Amino acid sequence: DVTDEPLNLQTRDVEGIDVLFSNRPTLLTGTATTEDGRTTNEYCVVVFVEDHSKWLGSSRYVRSTCSSQRGTFSLKGLPQGVYNVIALPFLAGESWDQADWLKDLQPRATKVFLGEGSPATVALQVKKIG
Repeated sequence: DVTDEPLNLQTRDVEGIDVLFSNRPTLLTGTATTEDGRTTNEYCVVVFVEDHSKWLGSSRYVRSTCSSQRGTFSLKGLPQGVYNVIALPFLAGESWDQADWLKDLQPRATKVFLGEGSPATVALQVKKIG
């Protein structure tokens, strides 16, 4: 997959490359509740692929978003795969996409499969940090 790692075409001949495009992006939507079960709009979501080798800085496999005023969230266009999803009361500055931090979050996250053109919806509980 050359989307994530550059391919140097100046040093070798390349044959048999297939370029695939899709007009059916993945879509993840959801809501979150507090520990006592109340719906909330005060949270952010971190979504990161199960494969930790793809937890690189600025990776398209690691994304975050915050809830809307209605208490919902939506992320579109993640690559197909199995993801960890976790709702947090806030994001820790610049560290939310660091591999060590994601490793700590992984056991508490909800797993979801995102497939091309198949929307996925999750209901989360906001997890405390620390």
